[in-house]
Amino acid sequence: MKIPTVSINKRKLKDRRVSIYLSYRPAITDPVTKKDHAFETLGIYLWDKPRNDIEKEFNKQAMLRVEGIKSQRIISIIDNEFDFFDAKKRSGDFLLFFDDFCVGRPPMYRTCLAHFKHFTKGRCRFQEVTVDLCNRFQKYLLSKDYISIQNPHKNKRLSNNAVNSYMSVLRSVVSTAWKQSLIKDYPFRLVRIVRPLQGFREYLTLEEVKTLANTPCQDEVLKKAALFSCLTGLRYSDVTALTHKNLYIAPEGGFCLRLHLKKTKKELTIPISDEAVEILGRVRKKGFVFDHMTERPKVNRVIGKWVEAAGINKHITFHCFRHTYATLQLALGTDIYTLSKMLGHAHVATTAIYTDVINDKKREAANRISLR
Repeated sequence: MKIPTVSINKRKLKDRRVSIYLSYRPAITDPVTKKDHAFETLGIYLWDKPRNDIEKEFNKQAMLRVEGIKSQRIISIIDNEFDFFDAKKRSGDFLLFFDDFCVGRPPMYRTCLAHFKHFTKGRCRFQEVTVDLCNRFQKYLLSKDYISIQNPHKNKRLSNNAVNSYMSVLRSVVSTAWKQSLIKDYPFRLVRIVRPLQGFREYLTLEEVKTLANTPCQDEVLKKAALFSCLTGLRYSDVTALTHKNLYIAPEGGFCLRLHLKKTKKELTIPISDEAVEILGRVRKKGFVFDHMTERPKVNRVIGKWVEAAGINKHITFHCFRHTYATLQLALGTDIYTLSKMLGHAHVATTAIYTDVINDKKREAANRISLR
């Protein structure tokens, strides 16, 4: 393969300036993007017909820079490295890219962006996204210097789990930018994200679910959605997106749901009980099943009052109904593999977390071996 020649070229502009650019003959093909590059604008200008010593000295220094860049390009071409074509893209705004990345994703992505904006003081270019920056952002989230976006005056540190979630979001954004050649080196190869701590997953017993079902709630639509989650294990995002078009008659009889899960973007088909079908109510061709429900930020507040009215002394959020479904299924004898498929888990290990809360099964197993 013939090594391209690199030449310095000039183009006169209307305002007494001369634009300097490099030309490559033959054109260089970037092995990554497969694009041909015959020219490269440098953003360096000279004075056309300098009128004084200052303008002459300016032109002299500018040409020294151009010659330096030309030498660097020749070395890069010999070494078969063509990343200099992405230099302009890497000087772009990483925060704008992050903002676009958040579109259509869970609210946590926007919250992470808000934290990252505050940390970088609203300015961050792609070339500034380094191992050091990512490590310092994690250190900031873990430190007392962290400022809550929702409550700026509330001095409360983030948990390891929250920091892990935010750093995972940043890793996802950075990974996408790196794959698009906007970031030269992938920093998360060398960034060690804090491990989440396995917290207690609150759930309701079968008796508590029955009590809750017989307790009035200020939002009856939310009550139905919650009980439906207890019977199916669906997340809030999937319950609220449910329409009667998702309901099908299974070949073996009974009903099933076909869903496109919001969180994992995967297709899921699960059988549902007759009780769950009753909660869905009469079939409607348009609209969501659980329409006109309490808006998302207030859901857990309404649930808290409902749980309190039922005389249950537990901190229950909507997601706890999914935990309840998983825990009760295991306690009632459903094997863990089947349950993992019902929950839409990619790995059985994720479902295995729920086995830690089946106390009665643990006690039964402990009593099986006896020396008497």
